[in-house]
Amino acid sequence: MNANLRNKIIEAVAEIGKINVSMSAFERDLTVTSEAWLADLSEQIKQGMETLDARIMQSDLSAVIEVLIKSPPSPGINTIVGNALSMMLEMERASHEKSPAIRRLLGPSLAQEAQQGDIRFLLLNPGTVSTWLAVYQGLEQVHRFEIHVLPDEEDSIDHRIKAVAAHLDRAGIPLASFDGIACQGGFLKPIPSGTYRVVPEMVRDLVEAPLRSHASNMGIPMGMELARMAGSQKDLLLTTTDPFVCDELDLVDRVTGFVKIKRNGAGAHYLSHKAVWRIVASLMNQAPEHVNAVTAHLGGGTSLAAHRRGQVTMLIDAYSGLPSTSRSGAIDIDRVVKSIKSKELSIRDLEQILDSRGGLLSLVGTNDFYAMIGFLRQGATPVQRKKIELVQNFMARKIAGGMLKLTADGADVKVMAITGGLAANPDMMHRVKQNIAGRYPVVVMPGYFEHEALAAGQIRGYYAPESLKDYETERDALKKRRHDEDALID
Repeated sequence: MNANLRNKIIEAVAEIGKINVSMSAFERDLTVTSEAWLADLSEQIKQGMETLDARIMQSDLSAVIEVLIKSPPSPGINTIVGNALSMMLEMERASHEKSPAIRRLLGPSLAQEAQQGDIRFLLLNPGTVSTWLAVYQGLEQVHRFEIHVLPDEEDSIDHRIKAVAAHLDRAGIPLASFDGIACQGGFLKPIPSGTYRVVPEMVRDLVEAPLRSHASNMGIPMGMELARMAGSQKDLLLTTTDPFVCDELDLVDRVTGFVKIKRNGAGAHYLSHKAVWRIVASLMNQAPEHVNAVTAHLGGGTSLAAHRRGQVTMLIDAYSGLPSTSRSGAIDIDRVVKSIKSKELSIRDLEQILDSRGGLLSLVGTNDFYAMIGFLRQGATPVQRKKIELVQNFMARKIAGGMLKLTADGADVKVMAITGGLAANPDMMHRVKQNIAGRYPVVVMPGYFEHEALAAGQIRGYYAPESLKDYETERDALKKRRHDEDALID
């Protein structure tokens, strides 16, 4: 090597070293100071704060975040950004402002129009053992109730419709008072994400050939029948938003190592993924389509999504990806084949392990994460505590590994966000963040945002009907595109 070039390289490396040392010192100071500041804010939130104080603090947080996200990323800065965004969300939830999540999902202009308007609608979300319903007046949820299906009761669409109608009647809420019904979508045919006007073709697809048997498949038929029962005084707007079957995967993510098996995007918590992505982008004061992100939904099922240019282009779905409370997630196929050959497992066993007898239930004997933590704190033997610690580390590593896997396309990922019931456990979130190791800001968003997302879709469809998508058009166009892609893969 030319001596002059070698000397220039050595000098440049030395200067970089000096800068890194200086930056590390500044970063350490920034980390210590920010941790103390955020801890103080958290304490003030717990004690309660005046609206004006909250707005000042939110403004301060927003200013800090805006500066830091423009800075060269580093583990320290990424950690601060993630914690600050998490704190902003916590402050909004603790504030006196009504429906902050819906406001962020709609944007200021549409939220203002909805607040001043008089839209009134019903929200339906049928689950395995109950039906959640809510009534919204403008942006505000004015009624909420969970109707349980008792063990000895018939569980059918008709039975649930009657139960909802009877409850509304007892609550003095006439069906005829609604302008619309927002329905959980269920396992329709694959479609792009968005809010769709509910049409009879959806019921046909759900009844005749659903992609998967699931309680959410009852949402749209229930909504259509309740709309019919409301009478003909006015046309109700029926909508469904971001159902489980959204499919926006890019071509690379559809390919598997066996040509006859191709992936699609169905089987993920799109309502949750799309909502937290939009909310985080709003907290960052950026348009969602400009924020490349990875989101994790950690509930009874676990799914992860990579958001690129407004679409979920890579996915780890809830059925064949990560372990959850009762699903095993992906298992080494070679070991599965050997177990079947040796008759240690049957196909039926495998189906149950993948869907209802795997994951946490298989590893520790319960599908309730918080029951496991309660047992860990009180009653567990030293050996049992060691086992639970192992399982927690296993799950945290799988979650973090899955999220990092969804950055492998080389995109400039700005943020990661974690939501769902498991996000409310600080210890598990600490473990996940430790494994991500500051590579990206991680925003923790405990709880669920599906109802806010369904409500926002209904409101947007009501005030901006041009935003509503046509199910048959989108379904058929996607089917054709996938058919053409399959020809290439084959």
